Amino acid sequence: MPAGLPAVIRPFPRSDRAFAAAVTAAHNFLGATDGLGASLEAALRGTYPAIRLRRQDPLANRTGGYIEVWYAFRDGDARE
Repeated sequence: MPAGLPAVIRPFPRSDRAFAAAVTAAHNFLGATDGLGASLEAALRGTYPAIRLRRQDPLANRTGGYIEVWYAFRDGDARE
């Protein structure tokens, strides 16, 4: 996907509001960058050492490619 697209980040576990708030705050601070996943991981690794960000597969994107969707996994995967 082209750089600079608006991005939506979906945090997991969804029940961790503090994690969601931290991800949102870091994303708002960093803005749209080419290395969004790596930048967010680096920004949050001190508090969430197992954090992993993964971009949604383009085949699963239902926005027509106009919005990047990322998944932020607090524990490295989608455990709830």
